Amino acid sequence: MRVDERRPTLPEARLGRRRHLALLGRSLLLQSSWSFERMQAVGFASLLAGEGRRLTKGRPDAAAAFLNRQLMLFNTNPPLAGYLAGVILRLEEEVARHEAERPDEAARTLEEIRRFRRAAASAFAAWGDRFFWATLRPVATGLGVLLVILGGAWGAVAWLIVYNAAHLYYRYQGLSDGYRFGPAVAKRVAESILKRLPDGVRPLGLLAVGALIPVSLAAGKAAFGWPTAAGFLATGLLMALVLRRRGGLGWAWGFVAVLFGFAWAVRLHGR
Repeated sequence: MRVDERRPTLPEARLGRRRHLALLGRSLLLQSSWSFERMQAVGFASLLAGEGRRLTKGRPDAAAAFLNRQLMLFNTNPPLAGYLAGVILRLEEEVARHEAERPDEAARTLEEIRRFRRAAASAFAAWGDRFFWATLRPVATGLGVLLVILGGAWGAVAWLIVYNAAHLYYRYQGLSDGYRFGPAVAKRVAESILKRLPDGVRPLGLLAVGALIPVSLAAGKAAFGWPTAAGFLATGLLMALVLRRRGGLGWAWGFVAVLFGFAWAVRLHGR
């Protein structure tokens, strides 16, 4: 990803707690109005709408222009969208500050917003998809299914904690860092632990899914006998092979889904 390297780095600034929490709450609705035409643009505009009202108070034309800018095509990894929202909010504040007395500077900042938004959305999508969708979610699911077999409903609690601890942290921190560092935040994230996390977390997922097989067989044998337990395992392996032809992690999801159904059946039988 490339952004304007000629522009001086913005001085550090911090969001107030009330504004930060309001933006965090709105960021959870980013995909509530997803569409093929503009993807997450409506949700992104809604995220920044309150700040737009503050920046354009008493200027209806400026308010309309602000919303139109946010409604440009937008699509990125949802947990990392806060980084972009923080940066764009910070730059929009500069636009509002310079619009009346330094229109040339305001125009340059608007162009920077367009470039950053277009380039950074793809970069953050790649980083976030690799960690959240391809690593953390399968790991949390494997662990959750394993704990459903061993501890019942605690498996669902574990899934929620493991996934949402990271998910909510990056939503919150992204808004803070994006606003604090401006466009320079992209370089900071590119050099951060986020890019190394998948390689460190993925072995835990493999361990959890690997442990599911003997645990499932043992629970199935105790509940139904060997034939039914082996049938569930064979169904899971067959689904894994079929879905693997589609690429990605579909095969792993299919296998885990069958094992989850098996775990649920064991729990019901035990009652």
